[in-house]
Amino acid sequence: VGRYMGLIFQMRLPKILAMFLLGMYAYRIGVFQNLKGHAALIKKVLIYGAILGLIGNIAMAWMAGNEAPFPPSPMTMVGVIGYAFGVPALALFIIALVATLWQNERWQSLLKFLAPVGQMALTNYLLQTVICVTIFYGYGFGMFAKIGALTATLIALTIFATQIILSSIWLRYFSYGPMEWIWRQLTYGRRLNLRRAPSMP
Repeated sequence: VGRYMGLIFQMRLPKILAMFLLGMYAYRIGVFQNLKGHAALIKKVLIYGAILGLIGNIAMAWMAGNEAPFPPSPMTMVGVIGYAFGVPALALFIIALVATLWQNERWQSLLKFLAPVGQMALTNYLLQTVICVTIFYGYGFGMFAKIGALTATLIALTIFATQIILSSIWLRYFSYGPMEWIWRQLTYGRRLNLRRAPSMP
């Protein structure tokens, strides 16, 4: 299991970079600024993301725990490939789903509570990584493959719900998440104020 997770971790960094670049590209061509004008593209991402995401994640879950030692067995490779394609595909499906629902005014009011999490995406991603590594890896609590799917899902929902609350509180007092603040300063090459300016009475 440790070797299998190590192989997955090696694939994680280029995949994360690719997702960041894909998001930047989508922004530059105006997908997020004009959802209706890109309805056809969003629909394709919604459909293909769901299909590839489900197939890939089911393959990964099915193969988990059945890995052979190196050199990797065919089952191991199927699981790794399922992870490599299934996870980003499912993420794109969720993005396309939110983009589709956002165009409905009723859904907008329900989805606005997610905005603070998105504004602190890098901080929350790194925080999720630290928490989950601590829970599941051997140098933490070592719970990988020791809990069922329901428990893992409840853990994930608890982490995300907590991040929604913490992000909302943080952004009441600060303009950026801590990692976003560091990233912006490195990008612009100048110091930025982290604290929000006090509101006028």
